[in-house]
Order: sequence, then structure tokens, then C-alpha cells
Amino acid sequence: MNRINGRKLIVVVLVVALMLTSMTAVFAADSATLANADKAVTLKDLGLYSGQDANDPKVGLGNALTTQDSLIFLAKLFGYYDTASALSADQVAEALAKFDDAASISNYAKNVVAYSATNSIISGSTQNDKYFIGAKDTVTAARFATFMLNQMGYTVPDYKLSVAKLAETKGSKVDATLTGDLTRDAAIGVVYGTLTAEKASGKTVIADIVGDNADLKTKAEKAGLLIAQPSQTNDSKSDSSDSDSSGSNSSGSDSNGSDSENVLMEKAQLIAKNQIRVVFNKEMGSISVSDIVLTNLTTPSSINIVDSGKTTIHADGKTEVDLFLDKDLATDVTDEAGARIGITTIAAPSSVSVSGSKLASDYKIQLDDKIAPEIVKWDHDNDVSTPDIAKVIGSTDLTCLLDYGNENVPQDITGSITIFYSEAIKQSNLTVDTFNAPGFTITDITTSAESKAVFLTVRANANNSVTETITVTQVLTIYDAADNAFAGGATWEVMCEDKPVTY
Repeated sequence: MNRINGRKLIVVVLVVALMLTSMTAVFAADSATLANADKAVTLKDLGLYSGQDANDPKVGLGNALTTQDSLIFLAKLFGYYDTASALSADQVAEALAKFDDAASISNYAKNVVAYSATNSIISGSTQNDKYFIGAKDTVTAARFATFMLNQMGYTVPDYKLSVAKLAETKGSKVDATLTGDLTRDAAIGVVYGTLTAEKASGKTVIADIVGDNADLKTKAEKAGLLIAQPSQTNDSKSDSSDSDSSGSNSSGSDSNGSDSENVLMEKAQLIAKNQIRVVFNKEMGSISVSDIVLTNLTTPSSINIVDSGKTTIHADGKTEVDLFLDKDLATDVTDEAGARIGITTIAAPSSVSVSGSKLASDYKIQLDDKIAPEIVKWDHDNDVSTPDIAKVIGSTDLTCLLDYGNENVPQDITGSITIFYSEAIKQSNLTVDTFNAPGFTITDITTSAESKAVFLTVRANANNSVTETITVTQVLTIYDAADNAFAGGATWEVMCEDKPVTY
């Protein structure tokens, strides 16, 4: 099934293990102790919560938060609920066909679960050669916070600290002490507390939701989630202009009546590991590379923008320019420590449009991933004089500890082959036919967002040759979370730490 792009969807991958693991402490609530009922009403008014009763959003808040309901929370909050709801019955059936427990998914949640599985928002888990979604399993505070942070563009090195990290995010009002399995009431508190938090792009969650919707803006301002901006009349503009005889004015308007800080970066894409493509909302007269810096680097200023390429003016008057880095980012737009990177303008940028409008100061934007995954290369023998090779590792039970001499690998011996990529691979596009390992049958294939690896479960055939190096070929195209393609055709030797695996 083709990937369906949702509005403002920040593609993030979260394996179901992070959603389902329970912790000892349990957060409980009943109708008499609901803490977030009023917030549920506000979220419903903003279109971010439906609840279990169309007329009363407070109904069911004391119930446990399930996997399927957590996905609905996130779909509404991050703007892809309508897109998910528009999936056809055939698209939903195709997306859910791989899950052995698909029948457990409630009808109201099937579209969102299908969309989430298709777009690698949730993967699934395997047990005894079966694949599960766990739609009605409970979700812990740590797992829900991890999911929220990932959707906001942040990296979470340790999910156990995710609640604290979400609570510490600028503008967040999330309770840092929240633990255990969540109720729907507690989830409402997390969602509401996240609305005012800044995403990695620098914009708040609610600002992204509101966009240009005047009605939502008014509701968000009324709820205290956005600060209402005072309107400025034509008279006040004239008075402000007249107050400065030099032609400049305190409101920041230039001599043509334009806002001196209304040039914005509309889009920023990582198109090569050292190349960022930026689109400005106006025709630019000059662009200074020193006006834009990388944000969220683990080591500040460790990677810098040092040059720019050809400037292109689009038919709509917008400006496109390529910026070049002095060091590479990873293909998933992270630095060497795994932090998701964005860009921001400096406090006093000098870049201006042809009309004299200045580039907005301190304006942050997320970098979109437009690079295909790569195979990871590694120093397999700790010898700098030999070239690095593809990191494709055979399991010890299959090859590394067994010595068959001149005999064939016994039929039905099982093991695994792990293929490491530069970023997480979408599970939904993978089948046992995606890879081929001569002499073996691939019986299962799974992925890990944390290790950025694809795991092949393999079984030895009866017709194996002796003392032959095991190889694996990626036959079909695979995709990362942003739908960038890694074409099939590559073949790699399977290694056992420091030597090729033979049988």
C-alpha cells in the first residue's frame, strides 16, 4: 500500500515494545478523582479529542489508555486523523493483514491503527512466528511520553527518562512525576500539557495545530494556549511611521510599508548529508550563510553552515538556496549522538529580500529527511589499514560458534542475520521476499527503530554447499520513515564479528 501523507506528520518510528511494556507503579483514576475533565472539554472544543460519548467528553476518562486509543490521541494531536479516516476498506485490510491479532482492533480505531502501521508510527511485535499489534494492551506514561517526544522531533536516548524530558521541554506543562499505566484522564493531561511545549522546530505544538485557522486561533487564545496578538490599525501604523524622521520606525516597517522581519524560512530539507535546501517565502536580495545555524546539536557549533550554492527564484516569488555543512549529518537528520537537528536564524540576521524586508530573527524550523538510508560500514577487524565493510552480522547459534568442518550445515538449523542501516527502516514494506540468503529460507523479518537494524530469521536448507561464505542480498526496495527509497540489488557477506561466516 502506498504511504498516505498526513498534514504536518513528523515521521517518527516507534516499535510496539515501547508502547506495551508495563511498569510496576499504576496510575489509577475513577470518576470521583478525575484531574483533567475540564481539559478534555477544551481539547474536544479544539477538535483534538472525541471521547467515548459524543455529548460528554468526561465519559470513560477513568478507563485505561490502550494502544489503539493512544494512536488516536496522537493522530488528532499531530494532524493526520482525517487522512487516516479517509483510508479505504481495502487499504485498511491490507495494512492490518500481517497482524495475527488484527481482529482485536475496535472498528472505530482500525483506520488510525492501519495508518500508523503503514507509516511506521507503530510496528508490532513477534512471538512464536506470529505478529501482534496489541491494540487493547495498556500504555505506560514513559512509553506515551516517548511517543510524544518522537512526534515532536526529539531523540529519546532512554525511554525511562522520557516523562521528565517531556516535562522539561520549553513551554511544557506535563507532570514530571507521572508513572505507570496511564488512564485516559492522565493521557488527557499529557496531551494538554504538551500543547504549549516547543517542538524541535521551535514552534509550539498548538501553533502547528492552529496554523492559519482563525477559529482555532481564537479558541486557543481563549483557553490561554496562545497569547493573543494586539491588532494594529492603519492609523497606528501611520503614527508609528511619522514618529521617526529618518524613515525607519519602531514597529519594524521599512519605507515600502513591509514588515522588516517578515521573511521566513518556509521549508528546510536535508538533501545530502552535508547539504540543506531552504525555501524562503520571498524573493531574496541577499542571503548570508552566517544568519542560519544548526539547532539541537549534542555539541553546540560542532557542525556549521559554511557556504551556499545557486539561488533559484520560483514563479511564485519564493527563493530556494542550497546551504553546505562542514561536516556530515546522518541520513535521518541526526548528529553523531543521535540528536535530531533543525536550523534557526540568529538574533540579528542581515539577509534581506529585494523589497528590503529582513529575515526573521530566532526563527526555528525542522529539517525534513530527504535522504535514502545507507548500509552501515564498520571496522570489523580493528585494523585501520583495511577498508570498512558492510555491517551484516550472523547470529552465534547459526554460524559463529558452530564448526561443521567439511560437512554441510544441517538442515533446519535456525538463526538470524542482522543488517544495520543508517536509519530505521519501515516494517510495513518488508516481507520475507525482500532479502535472499542462498542456502537458507528466510522465515521472518522484523525491524528495530532503536538499533536501526533489520533482523532476518533464517533456516538452513537441505542443499547447502560446504565451506561457502554466507551472503545476503537485498532484492527489493526498502524505505525509511520519511519514505526515502533504498533500491534493491546490493549483496553483502555475513560477518561474525571479525571474520566472514562460512559453513
